Amino acid sequence: MITAEAVPFAKTGGLADAVTALAIALRKTGADVRIIMPRYYKIDRDKLELLDEPMAVHLSYKEEWTAVYKTDIPTGHKSYPSLPIYFIDHEQCFGRDGVYGTPFESDFHDNPRRFSLLGHASFQLCHKLGWYPDVMHAHDWSASLVPALLKFNMRHGALHRQNRF
Repeated sequence: MITAEAVPFAKTGGLADAVTALAIALRKTGADVRIIMPRYYKIDRDKLELLDEPMAVHLSYKEEWTAVYKTDIPTGHKSYPSLPIYFIDHEQCFGRDGVYGTPFESDFHDNPRRFSLLGHASFQLCHKLGWYPDVMHAHDWSASLVPALLKFNMRHGALHRQNRF
């Protein structure tokens, strides 16, 4: 699940509640569900696990480097007790107060770039983890690039030919 919000980490409205509730419900059925979202300033790095090395994210016009953090949230289910959440850490895009904007700036001027990075990073993270989901759920406009990337960019790669996107 690719999203800009998930409780208890970032919430501006109902999306954060819906993403986490749906992910936990699916996890309780035995599905290997994972959430990928930005790491905003208010999400404390010290409470997260840093993955071993930086990750290169290839955008159409340049390469960006990100860190990736991980934590788990409890599901309350005996057989599937936790749900992994991965955080894409990129200071220029996500290292600021606010998810989409601030009270003084209703929307950040670079939101398309910020969430484009999130979409591209989601695929790169799957490659890095060697984990290829059957379904990539793009939540709301901030993850809307994911289906387009899946259809147009990833379908010609070696992983797609191996049924890995």
